[in-house]
Amino acid sequence: MRAIAILIVLLNISLLASASAYGVAEKNGDSGNIGVDMRSMDRCPVCGDYIFRHQKWVVMLYYEKSGRMKHLAFDGVKEFLKFYFDPEKWGDYPNIRMHIKKIVFRDFENGKPIASHKTWFVVGSDVKGPKGSEFIPFADKERAERFMKRYNGREILRFKEILNILENRNGV
Repeated sequence: MRAIAILIVLLNISLLASASAYGVAEKNGDSGNIGVDMRSMDRCPVCGDYIFRHQKWVVMLYYEKSGRMKHLAFDGVKEFLKFYFDPEKWGDYPNIRMHIKKIVFRDFENGKPIASHKTWFVVGSDVKGPKGSEFIPFADKERAERFMKRYNGREILRFKEILNILENRNGV
C-alpha cells in the first residue's frame, strides 16, 4: 500500500540518481529560526517559477557555502525532492547535501513554518499542488489525519520515511 501511494504522488516526477538521504534535517537537532524567507524574486531552481506565486507550497532549503548561509526556495515538496536527489542537474550545487543546515515546510492549513523533522505529510490526497499531486505538510499528526480522511489521502508519513522510501527506489 505504501509503495502504491508513493507512486501515485510521484507520477509526474522523472527518475533521478540515487543519493544518501541521511543528514537532511537540521544537523544539530536545533531548528533555530525556521522562518520562511520568500523574497519576491526567489525562483524555484527546478521549474523556474517565482515562489511568491505559490506561497502555500513553499519549501525552503538553508545551506552553508563558503562560510555564508544561503537558501533555495521550491514551490512544492515534489520540486524539492527532485532537487535533493540530483542537485547538480539543477545548477552548481556539488555536495550541497553535506552543507544543509535546515529544511522548512509550511503547514498546509495555517502557513506556519515547520522544521523538517517535525513535519507530517499526507500522501495521495485529492488536493493538488502547483504541479499536480503533492505531499501535503502538517505540523501535527491529528490535523494530518483529519485532512487525510476529508480529502481521501492514502497515508501519513514523516519526512525521513519519504526519503527512505525514495532512496530505496533509487531516487524520485
